[in-house]
Amino acid sequence: MAAALYMRGIGVVHCPTTLLAQVDASVGGKTAVNLTAGKNLAGVFHQPRAVYADVGVLATQSEEEYRSGLGEVLKTALVAGPELLELVEQGAPGLTARDPATLAAIVAACVRAKAAVVAADPLERGPRRALNLGHTFAHAIEHAAGFGRVPHGIAVAVGLGIALRAARELGLLEDRELPGRLGRLMGRLGLPADLAELRSSRLSDMPAALSPKELVRAMRLDKKSRGGAVHLVLARAAGRLDLEVPVDGALIESWLAP
Repeated sequence: MAAALYMRGIGVVHCPTTLLAQVDASVGGKTAVNLTAGKNLAGVFHQPRAVYADVGVLATQSEEEYRSGLGEVLKTALVAGPELLELVEQGAPGLTARDPATLAAIVAACVRAKAAVVAADPLERGPRRALNLGHTFAHAIEHAAGFGRVPHGIAVAVGLGIALRAARELGLLEDRELPGRLGRLMGRLGLPADLAELRSSRLSDMPAALSPKELVRAMRLDKKSRGGAVHLVLARAAGRLDLEVPVDGALIESWLAP
């Protein structure tokens, strides 16, 4: 963001040293800061000149931050489609062990998938919205819990689970096996699959009293909502998404109830 602002934009090269940054944040040019009102509300698009990712540095990450990156890996797999989802399933043991060869293959696949989406829609006017799958729920969790208490990718993992439930409840989900498949994969990767698991997880410092009303209030403040209405990105199947589904807040509260 500093590079985007200084002299109205100077060149920047990214050398991401976390899994989340390597598969997601370093690619695509989004840069922003959080405001009291919500997540990433002040920012600009500023594409890097290059991104250099060395998976060897991931051995130095804390468990919490590494698992956070796995949440974005799952999101990218659901957006990209069956082939990447199968690659992540097959690579789950290597991912949990931080095997360099497995990480190199999956980081590269995630970057290719995200870069293709970004190249088609660099300013997020249409297809790039697919990359927000699970994020409206995730940003609400981060905001309502207090920024910094729940790692972003951990919140994204929970948001993916809620988004699949939402798609099923609304009659949009075509692949009925996908929620169970994702839940099993989350378990293998050590990620919480829902709010109940998040509250008890050692990967976050989430207050137990986080209520559905608080979450919906935070969702209405999200930059992807308009006029107080909540619009969700929902999956019909891996690789097939609806990018703008308006949903009533009361219905969302029912999905978030304990």
